[in-house]
Amino acid sequence: MSILDYSAAAETLAQAFTAVARRQPSTVLLSYEEMQWTYEQMDRWSDVVAAQITDALPAPGVIGVSSNSPPLLLASYLGVLKAGHAYAGFDPSFPDERLTAMASVASLCAWLTDEEQYRRVRDRLRPNVPVIAASEADGPIRASTRRDPAPGDLSHVLFTSGSTGVPKAVPRKHAHILHNAWRHRALRIAPGDKLTLITRHGFWDAVSNPYNALLNGATICATRVFGGDRYSLADWIERERITVYYSLTTVFRQLLATRRPQDKLESLRLVYLGGERVDASDVQKCKAILRDRAEVAIGLAATETGITALKVRPVAELSSDAQPTVGAPLDGIDIEIRTEQGALAAPNVEGQIVFRSEYIFSGYLNAPTLAGATSRIHPDPQHPGRYVYESGDYGFFDRRGELIVIGRMDQQVKIRGFRVELGEIESTLRNSPGIADVAVVLNPGTEASANAEAAIVAFVVGREDLDLQQLRATLIARLPEYMVPARIWPLERIPRLPNGKIDRLGLANQDVEKQSERSALEINNGPVGELEQTVATLWSELLGVACVSRTDRFFQVGGNSLKALMFIFKLTERIGGELPYSLILEDDELRSFCARASELVAAG
Repeated sequence: MSILDYSAAAETLAQAFTAVARRQPSTVLLSYEEMQWTYEQMDRWSDVVAAQITDALPAPGVIGVSSNSPPLLLASYLGVLKAGHAYAGFDPSFPDERLTAMASVASLCAWLTDEEQYRRVRDRLRPNVPVIAASEADGPIRASTRRDPAPGDLSHVLFTSGSTGVPKAVPRKHAHILHNAWRHRALRIAPGDKLTLITRHGFWDAVSNPYNALLNGATICATRVFGGDRYSLADWIERERITVYYSLTTVFRQLLATRRPQDKLESLRLVYLGGERVDASDVQKCKAILRDRAEVAIGLAATETGITALKVRPVAELSSDAQPTVGAPLDGIDIEIRTEQGALAAPNVEGQIVFRSEYIFSGYLNAPTLAGATSRIHPDPQHPGRYVYESGDYGFFDRRGELIVIGRMDQQVKIRGFRVELGEIESTLRNSPGIADVAVVLNPGTEASANAEAAIVAFVVGREDLDLQQLRATLIARLPEYMVPARIWPLERIPRLPNGKIDRLGLANQDVEKQSERSALEINNGPVGELEQTVATLWSELLGVACVSRTDRFFQVGGNSLKALMFIFKLTERIGGELPYSLILEDDELRSFCARASELVAAG
């Protein structure tokens, strides 16, 4: 069964899911860590959660959902929708201060959590709304569990970085998500397909990819890349017999870097890359590993719009000598390229990418100053009921009418698929002890290595009481991991251009120079012994650091969870034996890590 079969009858996500569950109750909906849940089982579990919510909350609102369990998250999201409420996903890996800010922006009416997060939310976040521990699948169900919303009602809330220092809440409606799933029909997802759901620690936002599966009768195969000791995605794909692979481009590169010769990936019929720019080198890698009859899909989406353009190509037709296009505008979405003067751009002329659609939301939640005629989102004066979103993305249409995305026009960047406003990081730094001035830049120079990625770098002018270690600890306590700068450099002053603006290109160059200076200063504290030398070499390759000392810490010299995963994989390749991914998380100082790794290898 396809969403196309009932799109006219199903007005809400809950109705659409229930229609699929009744049609194919015994089909596996979710596969996770050697366990499976059918459509019928998940339908009942979500009814249990809906009954809980209906009993506890008299009126609909936005419910914050937090858990590291993919099956409980799915039951919770569906249960919230069946109860007539909207959900907002809260990543448990985020610091308390960040979660509190997100909850405030979304104006939650309640929290819905697992047992572990229940204690955290109740005792540490201390909300002034009810905190509900989601029931397990065998809980009771009452007859009146469902409050049917209207298609135009809120279904869920997504969060994105805000330049003012506060995250923005993006509201999405039932009609938006149903139409977004329909716009993905070129992927031809159907019963029998198995789609990847690659999570960081188990948490995931129920956005397009899971709905593309469950609204079309397919199976979601979930894995925690960073939460356990699995670091070979290719091995997991082989064992699960995945047919449709979807991930961020960065994670796809990690998949290729950790693939063994025996991992043929022959079950894949489609690779769908999104969330980040896809380069010609990524296309070349797809051609090298995929069967000729497989396909590659590349799309353009935004939190505010959903999917807007999508191109599906057979592997045999891929060209690796040019920047891939993301295809033509999809049904229900108009895309324009506007020049700096606001005029429509001709083919091959670059400008800002602007969207027009009735499926663009009308404004950010509880942020009236971010909506209106002067904002990026405003009513379409030519078509009542539609909205205009000036994306800030820069690109052009080629002569075939296909869109090519070049980059950003502002300080917004993408880090591992997350949209980040550098201004939000600057605001957090300015509000930290000992800071007089600050500038944050993205240094794309670290992308020169095939294994590296762009890095956020902070430059700070400090007062006498500035403590850089304490400053990093403050950032870790306030920001998600992906927003914490890879490097923090102290300066006497922030360089500026003649017009008074910060010289950000000059700062990116200074990052390279300061790494060279660090190399000269720390040459006498270099690694000792063969294992330390091997680890230092890997860190240098993965993190783009010119010199690594034996007292360096992986996560303080530019490491993150994805790079840690690749480091452990590459280290085990070089030294033999098995090392758990958790080893680098427990102690990331090079000297200490090597001592513990030596003990584990010796013990067999």
